Amino acid sequence: MSDENASGRGGYNTWWFIAAGVVFLIIVALVAIIIVGRGRGNNNPGAAPAPTSSNSTGVGTQPSTGDGGIGGACDLPVQNQNIPVTAPATTWKTNQYLRFPTSGTYGPVKKAGTDQWGCFQHSPTGALFAAANFVSQVASPQHAAAIKEGAVDDSSRADLLNQDPSYFQQSATDTAQFLGYQFLQEKQDSAVVSLWLGEANVNAAIKVSLVWDASADNWQVELATSDLDGSSITNTTAYTHWSAAGE
Repeated sequence: MSDENASGRGGYNTWWFIAAGVVFLIIVALVAIIIVGRGRGNNNPGAAPAPTSSNSTGVGTQPSTGDGGIGGACDLPVQNQNIPVTAPATTWKTNQYLRFPTSGTYGPVKKAGTDQWGCFQHSPTGALFAAANFVSQVASPQHAAAIKEGAVDDSSRADLLNQDPSYFQQSATDTAQFLGYQFLQEKQDSAVVSLWLGEANVNAAIKVSLVWDASADNWQVELATSDLDGSSITNTTAYTHWSAAGE
């Protein structure tokens, strides 16, 4: 797994950034959840933990040139429709403070009309990369474009776009990072992924629902059925480890 550090972008006040807050993955919010006993444990079955991603030399901006495969969305051939039970090869980049996953095989890659969101492979692994990248993109100064391009056009998307600008800010300290994932549901044209984030021994999970948009030939986040509120978790055994940390 490679780790490319690039200068960054702002952040979804929600979650993972200890400093801001729509979805409260901010550590302060997580600590509060734990103290008042309102954190929700993880009772969903999932794959056993797997080793950290293997090294990848790709930069996640060029399509794969692998053999054949089905479903050529974004010029990314699909060779495997199985849920990844081990962490996929990943190039980790940095969005100001948050490390996020990219891949020349799974996305994001450039596609007309998705300048900010990018395009992802039509596969469970492509959906995984799309889920994590949505979280990262919403934490950037270009969050509005990413939300418009990457989320289903409904009232939930409008609500998120109307959030106060302070909700999309990262903190310079205590930024939670991606640590793993668990598939809660997977079908050919839909997926529900639980992303595990953590910092300073505090762990949280968020749920990202995705649907395949045949007209756009790309994954879209369905905010109406996603749960971007950070839920504190203490048992992470059902998650597959997937992180830039400890390389």
